[in-house]
Amino acid sequence: MLTEKFKRCCEDAYADYQLYIELAKRGKDAGRRRMLEELSKAEKGRYLFSSKLAEGYVPKVSKAAIYRVIILRLQESLRGVCRIEDEEKHEKAFMNQIDERMVRYSIPL
Repeated sequence: MLTEKFKRCCEDAYADYQLYIELAKRGKDAGRRRMLEELSKAEKGRYLFSSKLAEGYVPKVSKAAIYRVIILRLQESLRGVCRIEDEEKHEKAFMNQIDERMVRYSIPL
């Protein structure tokens, strides 16, 4: 029973390790890439430690599952950019309304 828990821990750490490696490969920001590389090293250590406790268990992680997470992350990033652009448009429209009102009040009748 305890070995099964170590196997699950090993699988989780290995999946995170692989995911962080893939994300670091695709990172454009050097600081974020370094952070992801550090996280992958930490997860690799966790994976190796739990593998020993699970009697040398070697987990398998589907590359497709890792790429699904990467695709979802990219989609969320794009969605966030669209939201920011929408907010900027709304702010500009609102500011234009305020400017128009101020102009109306400053013109003598």
